[in-house]
Amino acid sequence: MADETTRNFNPEQFKSGLRHFVTFASGLAVGRGWLTKDQVTQIFTHLDTLLPIVTALASMAWAWYSNSDKSLMQTTGAIPSVERVVVDPAVKRESETLSKDPNISAA
Repeated sequence: MADETTRNFNPEQFKSGLRHFVTFASGLAVGRGWLTKDQVTQIFTHLDTLLPIVTALASMAWAWYSNSDKSLMQTTGAIPSVERVVVDPAVKRESETLSKDPNISAA
């Protein structure tokens, strides 16, 4: 059971936040002249179709980023019980950017 200070982010909160963001972004786009009001109306009309596409693309981008060598080294190095992360020299370029972290070093 989660303690009282932990809040779970539920799907309704996500959808509500996304609706507010889309409203803000579309208002900004119309205000800047990037989109017309008719185009924004079309976007909102087809939002049920576009939302799964956008969600899938965002999910793919996050998976690509979060599973990169650099991200995995940072994540592993941040675990308190891990004393040191030793990486293969093949990822030396990535490890050089993390050389300031004493928990991560190249083999």
